[in-house]
Amino acid sequence: MKKLDFNPYKTKDEFQNNYKLHDLAETYGKNLLIQWGVKFSEFGKDNRYQKIWERGKDKPDLLIEYNGEKAFLDWKGKHKKVWLVNKRAFDSYKFLKDKYSLPAFICFSVFSEINTLKEWVTNNWLR
Repeated sequence: MKKLDFNPYKTKDEFQNNYKLHDLAETYGKNLLIQWGVKFSEFGKDNRYQKIWERGKDKPDLLIEYNGEKAFLDWKGKHKKVWLVNKRAFDSYKFLKDKYSLPAFICFSVFSEINTLKEWVTNNWLR
């Protein structure tokens, strides 16, 4: 049997820790979408709890709809005001935007060191 040389870059806890700010951004964001009357449904599958998850194409978190207009939306939680998205995710969002002719929004939430919301920025880089 072939031995797989699998040495993950991050431990399970380090990997899960990456999602804490994302989950906070999602919670605050979904509350706002509900208050504003924006309909939404899950779009991207959450793979973080799968035993093995190979890096692949990213998908936005939600498909949103307001007044008959639809768009993709992805949450990004940060501690610093640095609007970074990795190239793999950006390329995937651009592909989906072009494929479905829908705008793709990336919503950045900036949190303090004690994880309280400091700032909220949404940008449509993928026009």
